[in-house]
Amino acid sequence: MKKNPHRPVLIAAFGPPALAILRSWRDLFHHPAIIWFTEKGVDPARYRLIDTQMSIRPDEFFTEQGIRVVSSFLSDITADSITCINERTALHLQNNLDLLPPQIRIFSSGAAVTVALLCKETQVKTAEKVGLTVLPTYYLGRQTCKKMPDVPAASFPLCLRPSEPGAVCPGFKVEIVHSPAEFESFLSNHSIEKGHIIAQPFRQLPNLVVHGSRSIMGKPIGLQGFLVERKFEGITLTIRPMKLDPVLKSLCIHFTDEFNLVGNYHFEFLYEPETGEAFFLEINARFGGTTAKVAASGYIEPVYTLMAHGIILPHTNGKLGKRTISSKTAQIKYLYDTIYNKINALDYPDEPKAIRLLKTLWGLFYYSDDIFSWRDLRGSWALYYHNIRTKLKKQY
Repeated sequence: MKKNPHRPVLIAAFGPPALAILRSWRDLFHHPAIIWFTEKGVDPARYRLIDTQMSIRPDEFFTEQGIRVVSSFLSDITADSITCINERTALHLQNNLDLLPPQIRIFSSGAAVTVALLCKETQVKTAEKVGLTVLPTYYLGRQTCKKMPDVPAASFPLCLRPSEPGAVCPGFKVEIVHSPAEFESFLSNHSIEKGHIIAQPFRQLPNLVVHGSRSIMGKPIGLQGFLVERKFEGITLTIRPMKLDPVLKSLCIHFTDEFNLVGNYHFEFLYEPETGEAFFLEINARFGGTTAKVAASGYIEPVYTLMAHGIILPHTNGKLGKRTISSKTAQIKYLYDTIYNKINALDYPDEPKAIRLLKTLWGLFYYSDDIFSWRDLRGSWALYYHNIRTKLKKQY
């Protein structure tokens, strides 16, 4: 393949999503570059996975001086675009665009869209508006947090989530309450600073993830469904491609049109295999936890992302494999938690311990890994080694 003359830059912490993007870019461009977020003593730049790279601490980046350091780097290498994985990073770049070189384009939806999509309440109400199926939803604001909302007993257990970052103190990502008394206890120990707590009935179901991109002209690109048959700590443990229902595909496109989203995204649904019904959970307009896993299955999310922002690339639908993708590291931790009875309600499916052990051992040997690649042994080893060093550093 003839390489593209553009010079994009990724800014991210070293992890599976960044490695997946890096692998794709090395095949596409002559001189891509990366700005690594790094902690003291753990610097991914030392692995030399790409010719042009620099490191910066997150606390330094989120200052005006940090942006000036990044800007100088972008000017020195004559970069023409920058993208990132984290929404906070995107917002900081967008809010300081005047400090970046004039030729730099930020590949994201823009600050207003990014802020709107960070609100789960806005997402749920938009999903209802466009016709996506949503579980019964209850909103607890500052005025209602200290008293029990009128939730039918049949709705328990409930899954609780904050509507936006910083909405609840102390913070949490997701919590399961199994009874009104447990719900009341949870509310008595939390205060709502802004927005709401979103409560929905908890359903023990697999997830359906829909990856896609939307171009600056509003054209949908590369929509593809993936079935999450096993979950660990509420996130994807295994994933495999599956055919996307045309009606659901159309509704996903309608949803992204409502926000005028530009670039890559992934929807999360609860999926009822017997009926094919998909219950909307959320959308993330960024790379994320499933990026490396879908890349390992052959889905070319970094390519679709660049195409969405107008970079002309050889059009391909990718070659999706049929094998299940997982993470060997997560499988080992899941095996450990199973042995020591640390499995909780967020771990799916609910199975006897012996079945969990057998399926996990099977997966360790049979499922493809989201990091390891024969085509990139150096990158695979670098990330494994980096993860080990980071964990050891935190322990000691």
